[in-house]
Amino acid sequence: MLNANHRSAVTLIETVLVITLLAAAAMSAAVMFDQRWVARRSVASATNDIANSLILARNTAVANRAPVTVRPLRRNGLALLNIEAAAGPLRDAKRWTVSLGSEIRISGSPQSIRFSPVGSTDRGLRWTVQQTQVSGVVTVAARDGNVERTLP
Repeated sequence: MLNANHRSAVTLIETVLVITLLAAAAMSAAVMFDQRWVARRSVASATNDIANSLILARNTAVANRAPVTVRPLRRNGLALLNIEAAAGPLRDAKRWTVSLGSEIRISGSPQSIRFSPVGSTDRGLRWTVQQTQVSGVVTVAARDGNVERTLP
């Protein structure tokens, strides 16, 4: 004998809630496993790190009244930026390294750039920051040392 209060079907609200939760889970899983999306975020982050490091190097050269040299290198599988500030009238020489990760590749020319105490550079720069098929670009104008970035 069936109870009059016993329900055997789901309500529309319950169905919509389950579909919404499943769609959200599917979307987050798709984004998390989309390698191109991950590479794009990684390259954007590395491009910003390189551009900000170059801006810091330029500002350090001006503030310290001494040249600062920046060069990318690869050590133990990691992409690095090596930054060397010469001794100036206000500070001692200093060297620091910025790690960009193991998947990042930097190409372009020149292989290094030197910022003068007035903020200009010894030459223009164009570096391509790449991971798989995704790339960003960092440029430095030789005349004034302005740094620009193009994100993926």
